Amino acid sequence: VLVFPVTLNSNCNAPTVISISVSNGTANSLDYNATTINVTIPANSSSTTVIISTTQDIIDELDETIIVTGTIISGCFADPNASNIGIGTIIDNDELPSFNISTQDVLEGSPAVFNISLSNPSSVNIVIQVTTVLGTANMFDFTSINSVPITSVTIPAGAIMQTSTVPTIDDIETEGNETFQLCGTVISGNTQNT
Repeated sequence: VLVFPVTLNSNCNAPTVISISVSNGTANSLDYNATTINVTIPANSSSTTVIISTTQDIIDELDETIIVTGTIISGCFADPNASNIGIGTIIDNDELPSFNISTQDVLEGSPAVFNISLSNPSSVNIVIQVTTVLGTANMFDFTSINSVPITSVTIPAGAIMQTSTVPTIDDIETEGNETFQLCGTVISGNTQNT
């Protein structure tokens, strides 16, 4: 929650009713309870508070702001030069996502489709450069992905998964199961692991 003090420049001998509206700064209406409410500063007092509820999510994002505007609708009127706008900052408490590349078993000649997933969504695109690394398989068993030219996978903002496909090559040799790896390096966006 965000707590805003609402004050008059002096005590008033009658209740003062103030209309409070909330609007987007860098936050949007999914980040807070967008509402218009009336608050009353009691007679012979000069202040009260306004509480605005924020929304918990799992998206890693920058801190965001909301704008709270007050307008006196009855009672004593404050100094016309006084500020009637407050800025609130919603501090993000979500962890940076981490990414994971799945393990895949495929028949020789079939494409190996790897799932590249995030632990939680991000508010920005996460771009991951992918490369293949030989294991027991060799360069004649699959189509390798090298660091030049760069091959990347983009997980869009708000999403948690994308795929990367590596074609495997069917041959006539009798051989055991063979392995290779798909490795990833974050080249844009923020994650716990790079």
